[in-house]
Amino acid sequence: MNETFILDDNRLFAPVQVGAGNGYAHVDTGARHSSILYSHAGPFPGAGSRQIHGALGTTTVFQVRLDAFQFLGQAFHDIRADVQPDAVGGLGSLPFPVMMALGCDVLLQKPLYLDFTTNEIGFLDEAAPATAPQVRLEADFTLGLPLFQVSLGEHVLEALFDTGAGMGVINQQRVGALQEALTEAKPLEVEDATGVKHSLPTFKCRGLTVGERPLNDCKVLALDLGAFEQLADRSLDFVFGINAMRDQHWVINPQASWIEIG
Repeated sequence: MNETFILDDNRLFAPVQVGAGNGYAHVDTGARHSSILYSHAGPFPGAGSRQIHGALGTTTVFQVRLDAFQFLGQAFHDIRADVQPDAVGGLGSLPFPVMMALGCDVLLQKPLYLDFTTNEIGFLDEAAPATAPQVRLEADFTLGLPLFQVSLGEHVLEALFDTGAGMGVINQQRVGALQEALTEAKPLEVEDATGVKHSLPTFKCRGLTVGERPLNDCKVLALDLGAFEQLADRSLDFVFGINAMRDQHWVINPQASWIEIG
């Protein structure tokens, strides 16, 4: 079942039903775990707490156990979700009701289809409808996240396919080596998943390709991704955000270990 998604300030939202309530979920393939906003968490039993690591800080969140909810025509049961403040990321001030954020514990249970030309999202039982020649790339899902390779000029980058990032991110430690593809722009204040805010340098990124498919120039943040690399015990050069995904359609298939662009 395909649904129409909403893009708001380079954030992707799709319809969800939680209990008797209907609203929207923030679709975030850069998060391992799903979360629910505090005002919708009350009916669900507590499930302890955990520490979460954002790009800029660390915090502890309480969790609840979601016995059932509906998303893209599928029923999900017994999902342990973080409880987040209603105001996190400005979600409470949007002109449509946001109930939760869905991470890879839900989104990668089946192949996920995202079409930015028609604003459609769905789970696939078969291959996505072909609207353009396909480019299929090997992907690594061993960390529970979609990791793949992109190219920036002559450089091959280890990347995270992250629909929770409105803007792409270059690992600050790689900026020097990639200078020929980056033009410095105005700094931007950002807030990470833990609520920490910081002013970060930004760059215009040129020559980004996925497989043999050239993509439009896009703006990227420069951020130290060393904390992720240490926790994951692997390198991460680039966070592939919504602004790089635009104008294409994608299939993320963890069962077959590939990502496809069309």
